[in-house]
Amino acid sequence: LPTQKKISHLTCHTIIFTSETWDVNADGWTFYSPTEKWYKHFIATASTNEAAAACASEGGRLAMVTDSEISQFICDLAEPNGVDDFGPIIDGTVVGSAWTLSTGDEMSYTAWNSGEPNTADDNCIHIWSTTTCVWNDIHCSDNYRSSYMCEI
Repeated sequence: LPTQKKISHLTCHTIIFTSETWDVNADGWTFYSPTEKWYKHFIATASTNEAAAACASEGGRLAMVTDSEISQFICDLAEPNGVDDFGPIIDGTVVGSAWTLSTGDEMSYTAWNSGEPNTADDNCIHIWSTTTCVWNDIHCSDNYRSSYMCEI
């Protein structure tokens, strides 16, 4: 059974995935201590704009991946939900020729799949495969729908 403890103002349960221990609160948010943020994978599909709005309504934003450890954590978090190809949507858009985070900072870490990014019209990011944890560029339209990852 998971142990229960208090982190900040949120009651959590400790669960173990592989060799890592993560704290999960009653609402399904998982605490990742290196970033001191909470993350949640939403399985319901949404467009990039809908996903960003849904994250904002939770008090957060689409998850920002700034290094390989966060990237792997997000993939590990999504994979038990049965997600592999085409999901989740994460933070990042292209401005000119530079990929940037919603903070306006240029992305210093990327994990593009071979041959990606490959289309000038594709201006958002989703994780192509949670197994290999590589990214694909997608068009930020309401036609593309996928699961998404939020952080608070």
